[in-house]
Amino acid sequence: SYALPWRQAWARNWELRGIVTAQTGQPFTPLLQFDNSNTGNTGGSFGSDRPNLLFDPSLADRSPLRWFNTAAFAAPPPYQFGNAGRNVVRGPGLVSVDAALARRFRIGGKTSLMAEAQAFNLLNRTNFDLPQHYADDPASFGMIFSAKAPRQAQVSLRVQF
Repeated sequence: SYALPWRQAWARNWELRGIVTAQTGQPFTPLLQFDNSNTGNTGGSFGSDRPNLLFDPSLADRSPLRWFNTAAFAAPPPYQFGNAGRNVVRGPGLVSVDAALARRFRIGGKTSLMAEAQAFNLLNRTNFDLPQHYADDPASFGMIFSAKAPRQAQVSLRVQF
C-alpha cells in the first residue's frame, strides 16, 4: 500500500495497493481408476493404485493439450502395484497481479467516504488448473480442461465513521 504524496486539492488522499503472487506448479500423482492390485484400493480414503513410470515424463514445450509425456506411464500387470512415486509430475505455475486505486473523501468530523477500483489478475494471465491424472483414461490423461478466473474488476464505495 502506498499513499500518493500529492498535495493539490484534486489529487490528495489517493492510495495505490498491489499484490503480486508467483507460485511454482503444484506436484501431483498419476493414478489408475480401477483396483489393479486387487487390494480394495478404490480411491478416497483407501487410496488408488498407481501406474508404472517408464521414463521421465517432462516435456520441453508443454501445452494444455499435452502437459507431460503420457507415454511415460503404463498400467502394471494385473494384481501388481505400479512403481510411480507420489508427486512425480508438476502442474502449471501461477502468476497473478492484483491492484487497487482508492481515494478518501472527508465528509466531516471522523466520517469519510472511500472510493476504490480493484482489479484481480490485472495482466489477464491464463493460470491453468492441474491436468487430468488418470493414466488409464488415454482420451484425457495429461490434458488441462480448466483455468483459474480471468481478469476481474470491481468498484466500491465505503463509508467510514
